[in-house]
Amino acid sequence: MLYIKLLQNYQLKLNLLKDKMAKDKKEDKKLTGEQAVKKIQTLKKDLFNIRFKKINGQVENPAQYNEIKKSIARLYTTINAKASKR
Repeated sequence: MLYIKLLQNYQLKLNLLKDKMAKDKKEDKKLTGEQAVKKIQTLKKDLFNIRFKKINGQVENPAQYNEIKKSIARLYTTINAKASKR
């Protein structure tokens, strides 16, 4: 019973994170180059902190690590796409 509750809680957190990332995808496309660079810097800091939490076993949502990496890659793609249009 406890396992099922934990699994449901984890799936709920994962779904909320996916919804948030879907909204972020749309917002990321609207960012200017400077804003995208600033967001990349903050995401890299978050990634750094999550790595330490992962080592210490304090990570609450392990899927967040991969989602942040994907967001960083998405921002780099947005920056490169805007640069190639010029």
